[in-house]
Amino acid sequence: MEIIQIIKSFIQLGEFLREYSDGKTESDQSNQLNEIVLKDHIQNPWFTEQNIRESINAIGESLFG
Repeated sequence: MEIIQIIKSFIQLGEFLREYSDGKTESDQSNQLNEIVLKDHIQNPWFTEQNIRESINAIGESLFG
């Protein structure tokens, strides 16, 4: 895999994570991620759903732009 393709893949991942955290995507992957977010909050109440989504958004921002 060429470096350009790897970079494009990370950009796409960042875009997906940003759209997910903004609630703008509806797919199998976003549904699976949503289940994980809800389970993480239940398993550890220190991680609120909002905090997790903000963290996902921050990761998306760092990959996207």
